Amino acid sequence: MRILVLGNSDTRGDFAAGATWPEVARASLSANGDDVVLQEVRFSALTPTAAEYARRKVAEFEPDIVVVPLGTFAFSVGFTWVRVQRLFGQRIADRYRRAEEAFDTHTRPAGQAPGRLNNAARRITRRIIGARPLTTRDSLVESYRHLLQVLAQPEGLDVLLVAYPPEEGRLVKVRNLPEERERLLCEIQSIASRHHFRLLDTAPVLAGAPGLDPLITPDGFHLRRGGHHLVGEAVALALRER
Repeated sequence: MRILVLGNSDTRGDFAAGATWPEVARASLSANGDDVVLQEVRFSALTPTAAEYARRKVAEFEPDIVVVPLGTFAFSVGFTWVRVQRLFGQRIADRYRRAEEAFDTHTRPAGQAPGRLNNAARRITRRIIGARPLTTRDSLVESYRHLLQVLAQPEGLDVLLVAYPPEEGRLVKVRNLPEERERLLCEIQSIASRHHFRLLDTAPVLAGAPGLDPLITPDGFHLRRGGHHLVGEAVALALRER
């Protein structure tokens, strides 16, 4: 089984040490006797060239299945660099984002959630500059509609969408996010079903997990090690059932 993951910061392991959920899924499938080759690539469905990039990666890797993370953070969580872009333009926003990433690199250990200094600096900049989401819910739906249309073109290619739970905490800018998320998933599910693709909702998996260890990082929308394990096992199960 050849699996291509159109990944994000979680699938890269940016916020949790240990195996990411795609790696957990691969290990689980391999332990079950499946011959698995996994490739993860950095991806954002919001860029103008996202669908064409996905098409190119599918042609290069020739996967049996493409796994696509799906989250509401793009319209539910505010980002300072998006506010900077709106106020001062793309060039200044690019410089700000590079500086923000450099600061993050020096104040957050690799594979771990941000510490006190990192969080304090982010709170101050959000208070001074403000924050805005990356996009709207309707625009996000259209981005995924286009992506799934492109992924439906190669004959025999399967696609599994992996939906994250709703974000939590002070960074969330959307009221009634669970209801907005449900609307999003219904629309994406409708689009996916027309192409015979599947959607895995991981929210019930995480909500039903026993134990007291937190599964989500303090920012409210990244997975901790336990979250990666649960999502990875759920993805492996879904892939076995394809």
